Amino acid sequence: MIDILTLEGGMVKLTVECYTIPELKKVCEKYKDPIPALCFLRYTTHPLSAYLNLDEEIRDEEVYKDYPGEYKPTDLEISIAKDKLNKLYLDTTEKYFKSVKGAVEKLANYLDEVIISDSKDFGNIAHVQKAIDNAGKTIESFKKLEAKRNEDKKKARGNKYQSWDLDE
Repeated sequence: MIDILTLEGGMVKLTVECYTIPELKKVCEKYKDPIPALCFLRYTTHPLSAYLNLDEEIRDEEVYKDYPGEYKPTDLEISIAKDKLNKLYLDTTEKYFKSVKGAVEKLANYLDEVIISDSKDFGNIAHVQKAIDNAGKTIESFKKLEAKRNEDKKKARGNKYQSWDLDE
């Protein structure tokens, strides 16, 4: 995977992509100090960002708290650049991973909120029990997919690892 926004010391380093990808160039030109805005973009879009474990509803807010600046997450240039990065980072494995992750989260939310009923006509206890019985297999399958996705994301062109992956 090519890292579009490279990190150095926990902050985004201005790279050639920042000046050649039009959407990122506009971000660099709009803000006096574009680094916080670029950090926001990286941490809200990069497939291996720890912030991607947060729900989408709160992710932008949490990243903005950690990387405040003169930008706002709702600025047009930020939204356009974020959309572009999401497209650039999305491959088949990542798309499938996101879909499966969403389904697992929906199932977890369902099990958390469902009112279990054993009513003869409208009972759901058999469905809930089946979901519980299959939970281990579901999580195991998800973890395998996640490991495959993370392994794919670490690889750069030429099937080599990025230098920051070598100490793992």
